[in-house]
Amino acid sequence: MAIDEHQGSLRLRLLDADDFTAFAVVVADGVDLARADQEVPQVRFDDSTRAWVDPDWLRDAGGCHTGSRAEKLASMLRYAGTKGWIHPTSGEVAAHVVRQSVRAPGTSR
Repeated sequence: MAIDEHQGSLRLRLLDADDFTAFAVVVADGVDLARADQEVPQVRFDDSTRAWVDPDWLRDAGGCHTGSRAEKLASMLRYAGTKGWIHPTSGEVAAHVVRQSVRAPGTSR
């Protein structure tokens, strides 16, 4: 998933709905994490290296309500639970924070 600026606001996008192995929040260069923490309620930042992500948002954004995507997401969340990557009170799933430039969908630059 990625957080970047679009028309003056921050937006959260799912970059690859079929990748259930590399779980990270890519934050565009220049985006302030405190601002992202306030403007993107689906992601909550612990610090500059870890964030907590709402699994319901993942389910909605990836179309993971039924079928194989739902099964793969459920499997990913079960695995995360075995590693301690599910928040004990909120149920959010932990993600690495990666800082880099973020491309707009459908562009090569």
